[in-house]
Amino acid sequence: MLHQFSLSARRFALLTSCGLLLASTACQKEQDSSPSPLMSTSKVDAKEQEPIAVRGGKHLKFNTRKAFEKTMREIGNLAPGESAQTHLEKWEKAHNFLSLRAHKAKRATPQGTQASSTQNLTSSAQLLSSTQSASIIEEPTGGDEILGTYETPASEQDYLTDDFLASVLSPDYTVQIGENIYRLDAATDRIYYTSADNTTLYDELISTPTSPEIYWYPTDQNVLDLQEAGISGEPAASLRWTIGIGSGIGCGPNADRRKSEGGVIYSKNQRLDCKLVYESAGIYFSIIAKAQNQKKVLGIWWSQQASVSLLPRPGAMWEELCVGYGTSDFGSYSNSGGYGDNNTVSRRYYQSTRGLKSYNCTVGFAVGNAQAGPFHIEFAR
Repeated sequence: MLHQFSLSARRFALLTSCGLLLASTACQKEQDSSPSPLMSTSKVDAKEQEPIAVRGGKHLKFNTRKAFEKTMREIGNLAPGESAQTHLEKWEKAHNFLSLRAHKAKRATPQGTQASSTQNLTSSAQLLSSTQSASIIEEPTGGDEILGTYETPASEQDYLTDDFLASVLSPDYTVQIGENIYRLDAATDRIYYTSADNTTLYDELISTPTSPEIYWYPTDQNVLDLQEAGISGEPAASLRWTIGIGSGIGCGPNADRRKSEGGVIYSKNQRLDCKLVYESAGIYFSIIAKAQNQKKVLGIWWSQQASVSLLPRPGAMWEELCVGYGTSDFGSYSNSGGYGDNNTVSRRYYQSTRGLKSYNCTVGFAVGNAQAGPFHIEFAR
């Protein structure tokens, strides 16, 4: 009798234990299948920091300054062996956006340029195709055309050099950050802005702004810092910048925008075109060095494939406004092509939504046996 009771007790205990184990396992599965609040929040935050194309794809919208800064910081992170052009094309496609960079690139190809005739356009394309795979560079041959260094003609000068910035701007030079739409104006070297809520002002913003609801800053001002401090720009109709507080809000004015561009013509119809620029765009500042190998076809300089190198120099030095100390880059350079169609080399030394107090940068470039430079920009107080 005692034995039977003991056996029954053991069976009851075993069944109870199994029941508790099954309940525990079920609860654990339920917990495992439930999303982590932290993970969900992280994914939402990441999505909110991604820009979206708005107004039917007219321009990109960044929800916050932090989101804009994150993109500008990460947009230059290329995979090993990936060209910047391919990288930026993928980025723009992922955001369903036709950028200023893509717009300019299309115009810089034979198919994007109006030729005098279909025959000329076909000839140009065929000639370019025959030179695209050439890696051997013609040596200077002399002749009627003067060979050697040159200065970039005014007709070839471009307002923006930094392709990473051009990838987030529309062909109208516009972008939305937070509640404002900004537009860079090359003719006046200003950055205009207005509230994104006023949808009727966009066409005026990209033409000749006069509305009292459109304002501007000089492009050498730290625009986002000033706005966070509650300091508005000048009304669109105002002809002068009269706000004397300075872009650094007490730290003095920004460094001047300066550039050094030109190159070397190493045969009758081939050249290496080079640029070194402190890009000052109000909402974005950078030091960018870039060189492209080009071939002259039908009187126009087209991109031509060749291995372009950035020559080692002492490096770049700069001091960010209000920071109070300098930064330098004396590390190794990315000396091979790997930009675009392997015809261009590019290096972005500095980038930020805050400008610089001073800078000093020297670079040189080479393609084959032809060298160009040194190119130098400097600003100091």
